[in-house]
Amino acid sequence: MEQKPAKTKRQKKDKAILKPNRHGFFGKVIFNQSFLTLLLIIIQLAAIILGLVYLVDKYVYIVITLHLALSVFLIFVILRRPADLSYKIAWIVCVALLPIFGSLLYLWVRIFPNTKVIVRRYTKRIEENKDFIGQNEEVLTKYNASFPSLAGVASAIYDATGSPIYEKQKLTHYKVGDEAFPEMLEALENAKEFIFMEYFIIAGGRMYNTILEILRRKVAEGVEVRMLYDGLNILTTVPRNYHKHLRKAGINVRVFAPLSSSLSPYQNNRDHRKLLIVDGKVGFTGGINLADEYINEYERFGHWKDTVLKLEGEAVNSFTAMFLEMWHTLDTLQNQKLETEKYLRFSDVQEEHLNYIVSYTDLPDNKMALSERLFVSQIAHAHNYVHVFTPYLIMSETLKKELIFAAKRGVEVIILMPHIPDKKMPFWTARSYYKDLLSEGIEIYEYTPGFMHAKATITDDQFVNTGSTNYDFRSLFLNYENGVFISDTVYTKTIEADFQECLSVSQKITFEVISKFPGWQKLLGYIGRIFGTLF
Repeated sequence: MEQKPAKTKRQKKDKAILKPNRHGFFGKVIFNQSFLTLLLIIIQLAAIILGLVYLVDKYVYIVITLHLALSVFLIFVILRRPADLSYKIAWIVCVALLPIFGSLLYLWVRIFPNTKVIVRRYTKRIEENKDFIGQNEEVLTKYNASFPSLAGVASAIYDATGSPIYEKQKLTHYKVGDEAFPEMLEALENAKEFIFMEYFIIAGGRMYNTILEILRRKVAEGVEVRMLYDGLNILTTVPRNYHKHLRKAGINVRVFAPLSSSLSPYQNNRDHRKLLIVDGKVGFTGGINLADEYINEYERFGHWKDTVLKLEGEAVNSFTAMFLEMWHTLDTLQNQKLETEKYLRFSDVQEEHLNYIVSYTDLPDNKMALSERLFVSQIAHAHNYVHVFTPYLIMSETLKKELIFAAKRGVEVIILMPHIPDKKMPFWTARSYYKDLLSEGIEIYEYTPGFMHAKATITDDQFVNTGSTNYDFRSLFLNYENGVFISDTVYTKTIEADFQECLSVSQKITFEVISKFPGWQKLLGYIGRIFGTLF
Protein backbone atom coordinates (compact mmCIF):
# COMPACT_ATOMS: atom_id res chain seq x y z
CA MET A 1 0.00 0.00 0.00
CA GLU A 2 1.31 3.43 -0.92
CA GLN A 3 2.06 5.53 2.13
CA LYS A 4 0.89 9.10 2.33
CA PRO A 5 3.76 11.59 2.62
CA ALA A 6 4.43 12.91 6.11
CA LYS A 7 3.02 16.35 6.78
CA THR A 8 5.49 19.20 7.11
CA LYS A 9 5.51 21.49 10.14
CA ARG A 10 3.95 24.19 8.00
CA GLN A 11 1.10 21.90 6.89
CA LYS A 12 0.44 20.96 10.51
CA LYS A 13 0.35 24.65 11.43
CA ASP A 14 -2.06 25.36 8.56
CA LYS A 15 -4.30 22.54 9.71
CA ALA A 16 -4.44 24.04 13.20
CA ILE A 17 -5.19 27.51 11.80
CA LEU A 18 -7.86 26.21 9.43
CA LYS A 19 -10.01 24.65 12.11
CA PRO A 20 -13.65 25.70 11.59
CA ASN A 21 -14.55 28.92 13.33
CA ARG A 22 -16.01 28.15 16.74
CA HIS A 23 -18.45 30.81 17.87
CA GLY A 24 -20.23 28.65 20.42
CA PHE A 25 -24.01 28.27 20.47
CA PHE A 26 -24.72 32.00 20.85
CA GLY A 27 -22.33 32.94 18.08
CA LYS A 28 -23.78 30.40 15.67
CA VAL A 29 -27.27 31.72 16.27
CA ILE A 30 -26.22 35.33 15.77
CA PHE A 31 -24.28 34.64 12.59
CA ASN A 32 -26.84 32.27 11.10
CA GLN A 33 -29.04 33.85 8.40
CA SER A 34 -32.04 32.15 10.01
CA PHE A 35 -31.57 34.26 13.14
CA LEU A 36 -33.32 37.29 11.64
CA THR A 37 -36.24 35.17 10.49
CA LEU A 38 -36.61 33.65 13.96
CA LEU A 39 -36.39 37.09 15.59
CA LEU A 40 -39.10 38.50 13.36
CA ILE A 41 -41.39 35.51 14.01
CA ILE A 42 -40.93 36.07 17.77
CA ILE A 43 -41.87 39.75 17.31
CA GLN A 44 -44.97 38.67 15.36
CA LEU A 45 -46.02 36.19 18.09
CA ALA A 46 -45.28 38.71 20.84
CA ALA A 47 -47.51 41.28 19.14
CA ILE A 48 -50.36 38.74 19.00
CA ILE A 49 -49.96 37.67 22.65
CA LEU A 50 -49.63 41.22 24.02
CA GLY A 51 -52.63 42.27 21.99
CA LEU A 52 -54.76 39.46 23.36
CA VAL A 53 -53.68 40.12 26.95
CA TYR A 54 -53.86 43.92 27.12
CA LEU A 55 -56.05 45.03 24.26
CA VAL A 56 -58.53 42.19 24.03
CA ASP A 57 -61.53 44.46 23.52
CA LYS A 58 -59.87 46.43 20.72
CA TYR A 59 -57.48 43.77 19.46
CA VAL A 60 -59.48 42.57 16.48
CA TYR A 61 -60.01 46.13 15.25
CA ILE A 62 -56.33 47.07 15.72
CA VAL A 63 -55.04 43.90 14.05
CA ILE A 64 -57.34 44.23 11.07
CA THR A 65 -56.42 47.91 10.62
CA LEU A 66 -52.66 47.34 10.91
CA HIS A 67 -52.90 44.21 8.81
CA LEU A 68 -54.65 45.99 5.98
CA ALA A 69 -52.48 49.11 6.15
CA LEU A 70 -49.18 47.22 6.15
CA SER A 71 -50.28 44.61 3.66
CA VAL A 72 -51.82 46.96 1.12
CA PHE A 73 -48.88 49.37 1.21
CA LEU A 74 -46.17 46.72 0.86
CA ILE A 75 -48.08 44.64 -1.68
CA PHE A 76 -48.33 47.77 -3.81
CA VAL A 77 -44.54 48.29 -3.41
CA ILE A 78 -43.83 44.63 -4.25
CA LEU A 79 -45.96 44.70 -7.38
CA ARG A 80 -44.23 47.84 -8.66
CA ARG A 81 -40.68 46.49 -8.26
CA PRO A 82 -39.11 44.55 -11.16
CA ALA A 83 -38.90 40.90 -10.15
CA ASP A 84 -39.95 37.41 -11.18
CA LEU A 85 -43.65 36.64 -10.64
CA SER A 86 -43.04 33.73 -8.25
CA TYR A 87 -40.71 35.95 -6.22
CA LYS A 88 -43.44 38.58 -5.93
CA ILE A 89 -46.06 35.97 -4.99
CA ALA A 90 -43.85 34.59 -2.20
CA TRP A 91 -43.43 38.06 -0.70
CA ILE A 92 -47.14 38.90 -1.05
CA VAL A 93 -48.13 35.67 0.75
CA CYS A 94 -45.58 36.38 3.49
CA VAL A 95 -46.76 39.98 3.98
CA ALA A 96 -50.47 39.13 3.79
CA LEU A 97 -50.40 36.23 6.27
CA LEU A 98 -47.89 37.69 8.74
CA PRO A 99 -47.97 41.46 8.35
CA ILE A 100 -45.45 42.36 11.08
CA PHE A 101 -43.01 39.55 10.31
CA GLY A 102 -43.39 39.86 6.55
CA SER A 103 -43.21 43.66 6.49
CA LEU A 104 -40.08 43.89 8.65
CA LEU A 105 -38.42 41.11 6.68
CA TYR A 106 -39.21 42.77 3.36
CA LEU A 107 -37.93 46.12 4.58
CA TRP A 108 -34.71 44.48 5.73
CA VAL A 109 -34.08 42.44 2.61
CA ARG A 110 -35.38 44.71 -0.14
CA ILE A 111 -35.43 48.34 1.03
CA PHE A 112 -32.21 48.87 3.00
CA PRO A 113 -29.55 50.40 0.73
CA ASN A 114 -26.52 48.21 1.57
CA THR A 115 -26.92 45.78 -1.31
CA LYS A 116 -27.59 48.56 -3.80
CA VAL A 117 -24.45 50.41 -2.69
CA ILE A 118 -22.25 47.39 -3.43
CA VAL A 119 -23.97 46.77 -6.78
CA ARG A 120 -23.49 50.42 -7.75
CA ARG A 121 -19.81 50.18 -6.86
CA TYR A 122 -19.43 47.06 -8.97
CA THR A 123 -21.34 48.57 -11.88
CA LYS A 124 -19.06 51.60 -11.76
CA ARG A 125 -16.03 49.29 -12.05
CA ILE A 126 -17.60 47.57 -15.06
CA GLU A 127 -17.95 50.90 -16.83
CA GLU A 128 -14.35 51.79 -15.99
CA ASN A 129 -13.16 48.49 -17.44
CA LYS A 130 -14.72 49.30 -20.80
CA ASP A 131 -11.96 51.88 -21.22
CA PHE A 132 -9.42 49.03 -21.16
CA ILE A 133 -11.31 46.23 -22.93
CA GLY A 134 -13.34 47.17 -25.96
CA GLN A 135 -15.78 45.04 -27.92
CA ASN A 136 -14.24 42.97 -30.74
CA GLU A 137 -16.44 44.41 -33.48
CA GLU A 138 -15.04 42.23 -36.28
CA VAL A 139 -15.58 39.05 -34.28
CA LEU A 140 -19.01 40.26 -33.20
CA THR A 141 -20.05 40.80 -36.83
CA LYS A 142 -18.93 37.28 -37.78
CA TYR A 143 -20.77 35.79 -34.79
CA ASN A 144 -24.02 37.61 -35.56
CA ALA A 145 -23.83 36.45 -39.18
CA SER A 146 -23.20 32.84 -38.13
CA PHE A 147 -25.93 32.75 -35.47
CA PRO A 148 -28.63 35.26 -36.46
CA SER A 149 -31.11 33.72 -34.01
CA LEU A 150 -28.85 34.80 -31.14
CA ALA A 151 -27.56 37.98 -32.75
CA GLY A 152 -27.36 40.70 -30.16
CA VAL A 153 -26.65 38.39 -27.21
CA ALA A 154 -22.93 39.15 -27.19
CA SER A 155 -23.61 42.88 -27.50
CA ALA A 156 -26.04 42.72 -24.57
CA ILE A 157 -23.45 40.89 -22.45
CA TYR A 158 -20.80 43.50 -23.24
CA ASP A 159 -23.19 46.32 -22.43
CA ALA A 160 -24.06 44.75 -19.05
CA THR A 161 -20.66 43.38 -18.02
CA GLY A 162 -17.93 44.86 -20.24
CA SER A 163 -16.87 41.39 -21.44
CA PRO A 164 -16.29 41.23 -25.23
CA ILE A 165 -16.68 38.25 -27.53
CA TYR A 166 -13.62 36.23 -28.60
CA GLU A 167 -12.99 33.61 -31.26
CA LYS A 168 -10.71 30.55 -31.56
CA GLN A 169 -10.08 30.25 -27.83
CA LYS A 170 -8.69 27.00 -26.44
CA LEU A 171 -11.22 25.22 -24.21
CA THR A 172 -10.69 22.09 -22.14
CA HIS A 173 -13.48 20.25 -20.33
CA TYR A 174 -12.87 18.26 -17.14
CA LYS A 175 -15.59 15.85 -16.06
CA VAL A 176 -14.73 15.96 -12.35
CA GLY A 177 -12.63 18.02 -10.01
CA ASP A 178 -10.21 15.07 -9.70
CA GLU A 179 -9.23 15.61 -13.34
CA ALA A 180 -9.00 19.39 -13.12
CA PHE A 181 -6.97 19.56 -9.91
CA PRO A 182 -3.60 18.39 -11.38
CA GLU A 183 -4.05 20.87 -14.25
CA MET A 184 -4.73 23.68 -11.79
CA LEU A 185 -1.58 22.76 -9.88
CA GLU A 186 0.48 22.70 -13.08
CA ALA A 187 -0.80 26.15 -14.04
CA LEU A 188 0.07 27.50 -10.59
CA GLU A 189 3.55 25.96 -10.72
CA ASN A 190 4.16 27.67 -14.08
CA ALA A 191 3.09 31.12 -12.83
CA LYS A 192 5.65 33.83 -13.57
CA GLU A 193 3.79 37.13 -13.00
CA PHE A 194 0.52 36.89 -11.08
CA ILE A 195 -2.09 34.54 -9.65
CA PHE A 196 -5.67 35.67 -8.95
CA MET A 197 -8.08 33.36 -7.10
CA GLU A 198 -11.73 33.94 -6.19
CA TYR A 199 -13.75 31.17 -4.52
CA PHE A 200 -16.97 30.76 -2.59
CA ILE A 201 -15.54 28.05 -0.29
CA ILE A 202 -12.05 27.36 1.00
CA ALA A 203 -11.41 24.56 3.48
CA GLY A 204 -8.31 22.91 4.87
CA GLY A 205 -7.36 19.57 3.34
CA ARG A 206 -5.24 18.10 0.59
CA MET A 207 -6.61 20.34 -2.16
CA TYR A 208 -6.35 23.70 -0.42
CA ASN A 209 -3.17 22.95 1.51
CA THR A 210 -1.36 21.81 -1.65
CA ILE A 211 -2.40 25.00 -3.43
CA LEU A 212 -1.37 27.09 -0.42
CA GLU A 213 2.13 25.58 -0.44
CA ILE A 214 2.53 26.54 -4.09
CA LEU A 215 1.23 30.06 -3.45
CA ARG A 216 3.80 30.55 -0.70
CA ARG A 217 6.61 29.43 -2.98
CA LYS A 218 5.39 31.66 -5.77
CA VAL A 219 5.31 34.67 -3.45
CA ALA A 220 8.93 33.91 -2.54
CA GLU A 221 9.75 33.84 -6.28
CA GLY A 222 8.27 37.31 -6.73
CA VAL A 223 4.91 36.29 -8.22
CA GLU A 224 2.01 38.52 -7.15
CA VAL A 225 -0.73 36.48 -5.47
CA ARG A 226 -4.22 37.77 -4.68
CA MET A 227 -7.08 35.81 -3.15
CA LEU A 228 -10.78 36.59 -2.68
CA TYR A 229 -13.03 34.34 -0.63
CA ASP A 230 -16.58 34.68 0.60
CA GLY A 231 -17.14 35.76 4.22
CA LEU A 232 -19.50 32.85 4.84
CA ASN A 233 -16.38 30.72 5.32
CA ILE A 234 -15.80 32.20 8.77
CA LEU A 235 -18.89 30.36 9.97
CA THR A 236 -17.75 26.98 8.73
CA THR A 237 -14.15 26.52 7.58
CA VAL A 238 -11.80 29.34 8.61
CA PRO A 239 -11.36 31.63 11.61
CA ARG A 240 -12.43 35.25 11.41
CA ASN A 241 -8.85 36.54 11.15
CA TYR A 242 -7.64 33.97 8.61
CA HIS A 243 -6.98 36.67 6.01
CA LYS A 244 -4.35 38.11 8.35
CA HIS A 245 -2.58 34.75 8.42
CA LEU A 246 -2.48 34.69 4.62
CA ARG A 247 -1.19 38.25 4.45
CA LYS A 248 1.73 37.31 6.69
CA ALA A 249 2.65 34.76 4.00
CA GLY A 250 2.70 37.55 1.39
CA ILE A 251 -0.69 36.71 -0.12
CA ASN A 252 -2.90 39.76 -0.68
CA VAL A 253 -6.40 38.89 0.53
CA ARG A 254 -9.85 40.43 0.58
CA VAL A 255 -12.96 38.86 2.12
CA PHE A 256 -16.37 39.39 0.58
CA ALA A 257 -19.09 40.36 3.08
CA PRO A 258 -17.59 38.93 6.29
CA LEU A 259 -20.40 37.75 8.54
CA SER A 260 -21.11 39.93 11.53
CA SER A 261 -23.77 40.21 14.18
CA SER A 262 -25.23 43.27 12.41
CA LEU A 263 -28.47 42.74 10.54
CA SER A 264 -27.22 44.04 7.21
CA PRO A 265 -29.04 42.61 4.17
CA TYR A 266 -25.67 42.78 2.39
CA GLN A 267 -24.92 39.49 4.15
CA ASN A 268 -27.70 37.78 2.20
CA ASN A 269 -25.78 38.30 -1.06
CA ARG A 270 -22.79 35.98 -1.40
CA ASP A 271 -19.85 35.86 -3.79
CA HIS A 272 -20.54 32.47 -5.38
CA ARG A 273 -18.01 32.88 -8.22
CA LYS A 274 -15.16 30.45 -8.97
CA LEU A 275 -12.15 31.89 -10.77
CA LEU A 276 -8.48 30.96 -11.03
CA ILE A 277 -6.35 33.15 -13.32
CA VAL A 278 -2.63 32.62 -13.93
CA ASP A 279 -0.54 35.25 -15.74
CA GLY A 280 -3.56 36.31 -17.79
CA LYS A 281 -2.91 33.29 -20.02
CA VAL A 282 -4.91 30.49 -18.43
CA GLY A 283 -8.13 30.57 -16.44
CA PHE A 284 -10.34 28.01 -14.72
CA THR A 285 -14.02 28.24 -13.79
CA GLY A 286 -16.91 25.88 -13.15
CA GLY A 287 -18.45 24.29 -10.09
CA ILE A 288 -15.52 23.35 -7.89
CA ASN A 289 -14.39 25.22 -4.81
CA LEU A 290 -11.16 24.70 -2.85
CA ALA A 291 -12.17 21.81 -0.58
CA ASP A 292 -11.49 18.08 -0.64
CA GLU A 293 -15.02 16.90 -1.48
CA TYR A 294 -14.73 18.68 -4.85
CA ILE A 295 -11.85 16.38 -5.87
CA ASN A 296 -13.34 13.26 -4.22
CA GLU A 297 -10.52 13.20 -1.70
CA TYR A 298 -13.17 13.31 0.99
CA GLU A 299 -16.58 11.69 0.52
CA ARG A 300 -19.49 13.65 1.95
CA PHE A 301 -22.43 12.81 -0.29
CA GLY A 302 -21.22 9.91 -2.39
CA HIS A 303 -19.24 10.57 -5.56
CA TRP A 304 -18.97 14.29 -6.23
CA LYS A 305 -19.76 15.04 -9.87
CA ASP A 306 -18.69 18.44 -11.12
CA THR A 307 -17.42 20.12 -14.29
CA VAL A 308 -14.51 22.50 -14.81
CA LEU A 309 -13.63 24.66 -17.82
CA LYS A 310 -10.02 25.54 -18.58
CA LEU A 311 -9.68 28.58 -20.83
CA GLU A 312 -6.51 29.57 -22.67
CA GLY A 313 -6.16 32.59 -24.94
CA GLU A 314 -6.96 36.26 -25.00
CA ALA A 315 -10.41 35.66 -23.48
CA VAL A 316 -8.72 35.07 -20.11
CA ASN A 317 -8.57 38.87 -19.96
CA SER A 318 -12.31 38.86 -19.21
CA PHE A 319 -11.68 36.64 -16.17
CA THR A 320 -8.92 39.02 -15.06
CA ALA A 321 -11.20 42.04 -15.46
CA MET A 322 -13.97 40.29 -13.53
CA PHE A 323 -11.65 39.52 -10.64
CA LEU A 324 -10.30 43.08 -10.47
CA GLU A 325 -13.82 44.53 -10.59
CA MET A 326 -14.70 42.60 -7.45
CA TRP A 327 -11.32 43.34 -5.87
CA HIS A 328 -11.75 47.09 -6.23
CA THR A 329 -15.44 46.97 -5.31
CA LEU A 330 -14.26 45.73 -1.90
CA ASP A 331 -11.95 48.73 -1.56
CA THR A 332 -13.94 50.42 1.19
CA LEU A 333 -12.50 53.87 0.49
CA GLN A 334 -13.18 53.51 -3.25
CA ASN A 335 -10.11 55.61 -3.98
CA GLN A 336 -7.97 53.09 -5.82
CA LYS A 337 -7.95 53.21 -9.60
CA LEU A 338 -8.82 50.07 -11.53
CA GLU A 339 -5.63 48.22 -12.50
CA THR A 340 -6.96 46.16 -15.41
CA GLU A 341 -4.64 47.59 -18.07
CA LYS A 342 -1.60 46.47 -16.08
CA TYR A 343 -2.73 42.83 -16.12
CA LEU A 344 -4.06 42.44 -19.67
CA ARG A 345 -2.18 39.83 -21.72
CA PHE A 346 -2.56 39.17 -25.43
CA SER A 347 -1.93 35.46 -25.72
CA ASP A 348 -1.28 33.97 -29.15
CA VAL A 349 -2.83 30.63 -28.09
CA GLN A 350 -5.62 29.82 -30.55
CA GLU A 351 -7.81 26.85 -31.31
CA GLU A 352 -7.60 25.42 -34.84
CA HIS A 353 -11.37 25.34 -35.33
CA LEU A 354 -13.61 28.39 -35.12
CA ASN A 355 -15.44 28.98 -31.88
CA TYR A 356 -16.90 31.95 -30.04
CA ILE A 357 -16.95 32.62 -26.31
CA VAL A 358 -18.05 35.49 -24.11
CA SER A 359 -17.69 35.56 -20.32
CA TYR A 360 -20.07 37.38 -18.01
CA THR A 361 -20.71 38.26 -14.41
CA ASP A 362 -24.15 38.55 -12.81
CA LEU A 363 -25.01 40.88 -9.94
CA PRO A 364 -27.78 40.63 -7.34
CA ASP A 365 -30.79 42.92 -7.36
CA ASN A 366 -30.09 43.62 -11.01
CA LYS A 367 -32.92 44.54 -13.40
CA MET A 368 -31.16 42.62 -16.17
CA ALA A 369 -31.10 39.23 -14.30
CA LEU A 370 -28.45 38.34 -16.86
CA SER A 371 -27.95 34.65 -16.07
CA GLU A 372 -31.68 33.99 -16.30
CA ARG A 373 -31.98 35.94 -19.56
CA LEU A 374 -29.11 34.01 -21.13
CA PHE A 375 -30.57 30.65 -20.10
CA VAL A 376 -33.97 31.69 -21.48
CA SER A 377 -32.49 32.93 -24.77
CA GLN A 378 -30.47 29.76 -25.24
CA ILE A 379 -33.46 27.51 -24.50
CA ALA A 380 -35.79 29.58 -26.70
CA HIS A 381 -33.55 29.04 -29.76
CA ALA A 382 -32.97 25.31 -29.24
CA HIS A 383 -34.31 23.03 -32.00
CA ASN A 384 -33.16 19.55 -30.99
CA TYR A 385 -32.33 19.31 -27.31
CA VAL A 386 -31.83 21.18 -24.04
CA HIS A 387 -29.76 19.28 -21.48
CA VAL A 388 -29.22 20.80 -18.05
CA PHE A 389 -26.74 19.97 -15.30
CA THR A 390 -27.90 21.64 -12.06
CA PRO A 391 -27.61 20.69 -8.37
CA TYR A 392 -30.60 22.84 -7.34
CA LEU A 393 -33.96 23.51 -8.97
CA ILE A 394 -35.96 26.40 -7.53
CA MET A 395 -36.81 28.10 -10.78
CA SER A 396 -38.22 31.45 -11.73
CA GLU A 397 -41.53 31.32 -13.57
CA THR A 398 -39.85 32.73 -16.67
CA LEU A 399 -37.24 29.97 -16.79
CA LYS A 400 -39.76 27.26 -15.97
CA LYS A 401 -42.15 28.38 -18.72
CA GLU A 402 -39.36 28.52 -21.30
CA LEU A 403 -38.31 24.93 -20.51
CA ILE A 404 -41.93 23.78 -20.74
CA PHE A 405 -42.49 25.62 -24.02
CA ALA A 406 -39.33 24.03 -25.46
CA ALA A 407 -40.70 20.58 -24.58
CA LYS A 408 -44.04 21.52 -26.16
CA ARG A 409 -42.18 22.51 -29.34
CA GLY A 410 -40.79 18.99 -29.57
CA VAL A 411 -37.36 19.78 -28.15
CA GLU A 412 -35.89 17.07 -25.91
CA VAL A 413 -35.55 18.67 -22.47
CA ILE A 414 -33.67 16.71 -19.80
CA ILE A 415 -32.68 17.99 -16.35
CA LEU A 416 -30.01 16.10 -14.42
CA MET A 417 -30.19 16.47 -10.63
CA PRO A 418 -28.34 14.88 -7.71
CA HIS A 419 -29.77 11.78 -6.04
CA ILE A 420 -27.87 12.34 -2.79
CA PRO A 421 -28.43 15.96 -1.68
CA ASP A 422 -26.01 18.21 0.16
CA LYS A 423 -28.88 20.28 1.58
CA LYS A 424 -32.16 18.47 2.19
CA MET A 425 -34.65 21.34 2.18
CA PRO A 426 -33.59 22.69 -1.26
CA PHE A 427 -33.61 19.09 -2.53
CA TRP A 428 -37.17 18.49 -1.35
CA THR A 429 -38.15 21.85 -2.81
CA ALA A 430 -36.62 20.86 -6.17
CA ARG A 431 -38.56 17.60 -6.12
CA SER A 432 -41.80 19.55 -5.70
CA TYR A 433 -41.36 20.67 -9.33
CA TYR A 434 -40.92 17.15 -10.70
CA LYS A 435 -44.57 16.22 -11.23
CA ASP A 436 -45.42 19.46 -13.03
CA LEU A 437 -42.37 19.22 -15.28
CA LEU A 438 -42.96 15.56 -16.14
CA SER A 439 -46.57 16.35 -16.99
CA GLU A 440 -45.33 18.86 -19.58
CA GLY A 441 -42.95 16.43 -21.28
CA ILE A 442 -39.69 17.31 -19.51
CA GLU A 443 -37.48 14.40 -18.47
CA ILE A 444 -35.71 14.37 -15.10
CA TYR A 445 -32.88 12.14 -13.93
CA GLU A 446 -31.09 11.89 -10.59
CA TYR A 447 -27.37 11.08 -10.51
CA THR A 448 -27.31 7.97 -8.31
CA PRO A 449 -23.56 7.69 -7.51
CA GLY A 450 -23.76 10.78 -5.32
CA PHE A 451 -24.03 14.56 -5.45
CA MET A 452 -24.21 16.22 -8.87
CA HIS A 453 -22.79 19.74 -8.52
CA ALA A 454 -22.11 20.55 -12.20
CA LYS A 455 -23.68 23.64 -13.76
CA ALA A 456 -24.16 23.72 -17.52
CA THR A 457 -26.92 24.17 -20.09
CA ILE A 458 -26.19 22.42 -23.40
CA THR A 459 -28.21 22.87 -26.59
CA ASP A 460 -28.12 21.35 -30.07
CA ASP A 461 -24.42 20.28 -30.09
CA GLN A 462 -23.72 23.97 -30.55
CA PHE A 463 -24.05 26.08 -27.40
CA VAL A 464 -22.97 25.71 -23.76
CA ASN A 465 -23.63 28.09 -20.89
CA THR A 466 -21.48 27.09 -17.92
CA GLY A 467 -19.91 28.59 -14.81
CA SER A 468 -21.02 29.04 -11.21
CA THR A 469 -24.77 29.63 -11.67
CA ASN A 470 -27.43 27.15 -10.50
CA TYR A 471 -31.07 26.97 -11.55
CA ASP A 472 -32.25 28.50 -8.28
CA PHE A 473 -33.29 31.89 -6.97
CA ARG A 474 -30.14 32.42 -4.93
CA SER A 475 -27.92 32.07 -7.99
CA LEU A 476 -30.26 33.83 -10.40
CA PHE A 477 -31.17 36.84 -8.26
CA LEU A 478 -29.20 37.10 -4.99
CA ASN A 479 -25.57 36.04 -5.51
CA TYR A 480 -22.63 37.36 -7.47
CA GLU A 481 -22.04 34.73 -10.18
CA ASN A 482 -19.87 34.19 -13.24
CA GLY A 483 -20.43 32.30 -16.45
CA VAL A 484 -19.17 31.61 -19.96
CA PHE A 485 -21.44 31.48 -23.01
CA ILE A 486 -19.82 29.25 -25.64
CA SER A 487 -20.49 28.42 -29.27
CA ASP A 488 -18.15 25.53 -30.09
CA THR A 489 -19.32 22.26 -31.64
CA VAL A 490 -16.25 20.34 -30.43
CA TYR A 491 -16.51 21.52 -26.83
CA THR A 492 -20.30 21.13 -26.83
CA LYS A 493 -20.10 17.54 -28.05
CA THR A 494 -17.50 16.80 -25.38
CA ILE A 495 -19.65 18.08 -22.53
CA GLU A 496 -22.73 16.45 -24.08
CA ALA A 497 -20.90 13.10 -24.03
CA ASP A 498 -20.23 13.72 -20.33
CA PHE A 499 -23.96 14.41 -19.85
CA GLN A 500 -24.92 11.14 -21.57
CA GLU A 501 -22.37 9.22 -19.48
CA CYS A 502 -23.98 10.62 -16.34
CA LEU A 503 -27.47 9.68 -17.58
CA SER A 504 -26.32 6.07 -17.91
CA VAL A 505 -25.73 5.89 -14.15
CA SER A 506 -28.75 7.98 -13.15
CA GLN A 507 -32.29 7.12 -12.13
CA LYS A 508 -35.02 8.27 -14.48
CA ILE A 509 -37.78 9.97 -12.51
CA THR A 510 -41.29 8.72 -13.31
CA PHE A 511 -44.70 9.34 -11.78
CA GLU A 512 -44.33 6.00 -10.01
CA VAL A 513 -41.02 7.13 -8.47
CA ILE A 514 -42.60 10.42 -7.36
CA SER A 515 -45.51 8.56 -5.72
CA LYS A 516 -43.00 6.86 -3.41
CA PHE A 517 -41.56 10.13 -2.07
CA PRO A 518 -42.63 10.49 1.60
CA GLY A 519 -45.66 12.72 2.07
CA TRP A 520 -43.97 14.89 4.70
CA GLN A 521 -41.10 15.57 2.28
CA LYS A 522 -43.57 16.61 -0.40
CA LEU A 523 -45.27 18.99 2.07
CA LEU A 524 -41.96 20.55 3.12
CA GLY A 525 -41.01 20.82 -0.55
CA TYR A 526 -44.13 22.85 -1.38
CA ILE A 527 -43.55 25.10 1.64
CA GLY A 528 -39.95 25.59 0.50
CA ARG A 529 -41.21 26.37 -2.98
CA ILE A 530 -43.19 29.31 -1.62
CA PHE A 531 -40.69 30.74 0.84
CA GLY A 532 -37.41 29.40 -0.55
CA THR A 533 -37.42 32.22 -3.09
CA LEU A 534 -37.09 34.84 -0.35
CA PHE A 535 -33.56 33.89 0.70
